[in-house]
Amino acid sequence: MKASLKSLTSSIIGQFILATIMSSCLLVGGVLYDSSHTLKVAVLENVKSSIDQTSQILNLTVSTYASANDLETVRIFFHEMLDQNSQNGLTYLIVGNAEGRVLLTNLESVDTIPTPDTTNNLDVAALRGLIHIRSPLLLPGREVGFLQYGLSTKNLVDAATKEKTSSLIRTGLVMLSTMIVILLLGRRIAKRLNDLIRASKEIVSGRYERNVKVSGTDELAIMASNFNLWLRQCKQKFGRSQN
Repeated sequence: MKASLKSLTSSIIGQFILATIMSSCLLVGGVLYDSSHTLKVAVLENVKSSIDQTSQILNLTVSTYASANDLETVRIFFHEMLDQNSQNGLTYLIVGNAEGRVLLTNLESVDTIPTPDTTNNLDVAALRGLIHIRSPLLLPGREVGFLQYGLSTKNLVDAATKEKTSSLIRTGLVMLSTMIVILLLGRRIAKRLNDLIRASKEIVSGRYERNVKVSGTDELAIMASNFNLWLRQCKQKFGRSQN
């Protein structure tokens, strides 16, 4: 294994293959990082937009009924509309007063109110699958209470995870195909160079019978054709010197 690796790194073709593979790996790594970062930013922006819109709608709705001392209508409405096990959108709603006492909720029981998430840890909360949002709410008598709700991001996170997995598979297949093409091309070039090397060694040993196979019209084919021409001239000169 060590001998094969040493042989690979000591040849021009081997060095070319290794450099190409390393460059491809770095390129793929950069593409995967950029795509993952872009997807994460897109998900976070989507979550922030949903939070802003949802907060505005809920605050307007609840404050309108709260000013008329009709929170029961809000409770009935959201109790019918919201599902605690939802994979997307609103899951629960809590309205509390300034002392933290719960005035309205669609939850069956509220022993402990979930700790609201801050804007600094929205990315962590989004990956968790449920974001707890709290905002101030104006209650009757100019009392400032709070409105808290849960926003599920499970479907969004699952979709982003599937897209990252698909992107990784696609990139891996492209990289594998590229490496196979590079290895096949390198092997073909190495074979033609080795033919030239073996022919030159035979000339050094005094044997001029071997010709190099010419295939294609590329630079190696031109080199092989010129090598054969030079070999014939050497044989002719050697023959004349013998006579």
